[in-house]
Amino acid sequence: MRMYSAIALLMSISVCNAQEKALIVGLIGDSTVAVQSGWGPAFAERFNRDVKIVNFAKNGATLEALSKELDALIKLKPDYVLIQFGHNDQIQYDTTVYSDHLKSYVERIRKSGGKAVIVSSVTRRSFDAHGKIVSNLVKKEEYSYKGTLTDYAKAAEAVARELNLPFIDLHGASIAHHNKIGREESMSYNLKEGDKTHFNRKGAEAITNLILKEIENAVPEIFTWLKSEQELAAARSRAAFDDAALPNIILMMSDDHGWEETGYNGHPHLKTPVLDEMASTGLKFEHFYAAHPSCSPTRASFLTSRHPNRMGTFAPGWSMRPEEITVAHLLANAGYRCMHFGKWHVGAVKAGSPLNPGSMGFHEWLSHDNFFELDPPLSRNGGSPEVFQGESSEILIREAIAGIGRARDSGKPVFQVIWFGSPHEPYSGLTQDLAIYDDLPEKYPKMVHLTSNETGKRTRRPQGEVLRERYAEITAMDRAIGMLRKHLAESGLRDNTLLFYCSDNGTSAESALGFPHRGAKGEIYEGGTLVPGVIEWPARIPKPRTTRFRACTSDLLPTLAALTRQPLPCRPLDGVDLVPVIDGTLGTRPSPLRFWVFDSHRVMASNLKPYIDSALQEGTTPLVKLSGGKAMRDFRNYIHPAIRDTDFLGPRAIIDGDHKLVIREKNGQPSTELFDLITDPAEKTNLIDQQPELARKLKTDLLEWQKSVLNSLTGEDYHVSK
Repeated sequence: MRMYSAIALLMSISVCNAQEKALIVGLIGDSTVAVQSGWGPAFAERFNRDVKIVNFAKNGATLEALSKELDALIKLKPDYVLIQFGHNDQIQYDTTVYSDHLKSYVERIRKSGGKAVIVSSVTRRSFDAHGKIVSNLVKKEEYSYKGTLTDYAKAAEAVARELNLPFIDLHGASIAHHNKIGREESMSYNLKEGDKTHFNRKGAEAITNLILKEIENAVPEIFTWLKSEQELAAARSRAAFDDAALPNIILMMSDDHGWEETGYNGHPHLKTPVLDEMASTGLKFEHFYAAHPSCSPTRASFLTSRHPNRMGTFAPGWSMRPEEITVAHLLANAGYRCMHFGKWHVGAVKAGSPLNPGSMGFHEWLSHDNFFELDPPLSRNGGSPEVFQGESSEILIREAIAGIGRARDSGKPVFQVIWFGSPHEPYSGLTQDLAIYDDLPEKYPKMVHLTSNETGKRTRRPQGEVLRERYAEITAMDRAIGMLRKHLAESGLRDNTLLFYCSDNGTSAESALGFPHRGAKGEIYEGGTLVPGVIEWPARIPKPRTTRFRACTSDLLPTLAALTRQPLPCRPLDGVDLVPVIDGTLGTRPSPLRFWVFDSHRVMASNLKPYIDSALQEGTTPLVKLSGGKAMRDFRNYIHPAIRDTDFLGPRAIIDGDHKLVIREKNGQPSTELFDLITDPAEKTNLIDQQPELARKLKTDLLEWQKSVLNSLTGEDYHVSK
């Protein structure tokens, strides 16, 4: 059985490519140790720079399930390994089997030259009627436990005594701690409301204090590597200073809204007064790219800073993987209240999905598996879909405004991801918005294919009628964004709120007018990947600016990590930090942009094993558009145990400076094109014969990057130290 984790990474207190450290301490365990939900990060931050802490803990893990992770950890030659399991083992194994697994871990660590330290499981924060911690009932509604956590703590202590190992009684220490501080204070440690197992930052700090007190007696040689009180105080002082100035962060993205479809970019028909004002008062990107020319893949890049092919998110309807680290994970750790509204499309949004927004770092969500129209059916925090009457963009913004209020009441900065369902086909608009574009049907009479709102099936209609409805959706979305900006201004939040807008890919084919760029959604030419991009943040961007910097959806996570002082995930990332661009000190991208549409049809024909149980990938929120007669959409992702030469195929491109190389296969043979995007933004003139050396250089760079991506696809990144 595959174990799922909301996050599975190895982390340290230093940057990824730091020099070799004097001491390596490994952590392996369940979610109460893991980066996004446990004490691991707070523990790591207590040690000085000569220590590397590598964290192999995973959500839902048992000793048996993490056997391969232990092998990877041992390869790093740790001096010490802290082992803490129990929460999931008590469901699957009795204490005898648990003890045998624990002994096996110890033997393997000893053979590698390391020293094992056994840690008993931290208690759950469950209280009885007298306000005292209960050592977890043997029976629970959805589980039948083999014993209590106290039983497993005693078993762990017995193994430590038998093998003459250091033992940290975190179970006993945490029970005593919670009994002392009481129920109300204990609940303030909860990662989410009602979550009595996992920790927010405050809880992780408190548990770390208990562990270090135990380590001082049990393993004093580790204790000597702690930061001095002065170093720790200075670090906390810096963090407190930065926390006081943390901005609210709201990232908005539309669905299939092309670069040219705004007033500020000169569209001949569209009315987008709010986006126009954002572009005229904030930072306007002349060249902002979606990382992929289609939906789910770009969304994966938006959340992780990684090209979607790294995680098998090859095309619309292909999910992410549970081990991915999202920007919500990082910002939750920074103290933000994290919320998602609207289209998700990187996994099922239902409760129990290892890929719903909650599993991927968000505290709350009102979301849809895919796109939606007027009166959208949305799932709140994984519940059954509920129909919300009205214009969908306005509904999302009203919910976002309410969420801002909840975050403000809790004293936390807010992080919101608002992914609109507009203007994805099939189109529908309000009467007031349709009237603006009544002249279009006679201007664009050619017939185009799209989905019928009435039948959910393919139909043909005059393009002018289609554009009238599409543009009405865009104008309604623009108006809804104006509602949000007005609320931020009236509530005094506008100055220190970073408000961002982009789209997930270029204009869809039935609505593309053929200018000013080549191609449309689904293609790696500029028309498929170039999208609107604007940032408003008056406190940091007091005067309007335009930048020619070529930015991308993959740049969002590194940028927000820098702004909130969060360490980057230590795995290959494809984005760069845009803070210097925001501050006006960087005008040229330091590394190339790369695009790649994987041949997902070939993958489907390869009989690979599903990465995630298909039942967990089933969607629940219906669409107007039918697929195989079905209104819901399911997701897919597959295990790639080995890489083949054919895996390198598929349309791909690289932009370095102002030059772009495009490679596509035609009739089994590669077709290569080279463009100068400054003199030829429409990509009409192929310079491959005039500049062969540049083309060869770009092709080599692209191929090396593909090798890195395919290595990620096999799952190797989930065992890389941070």
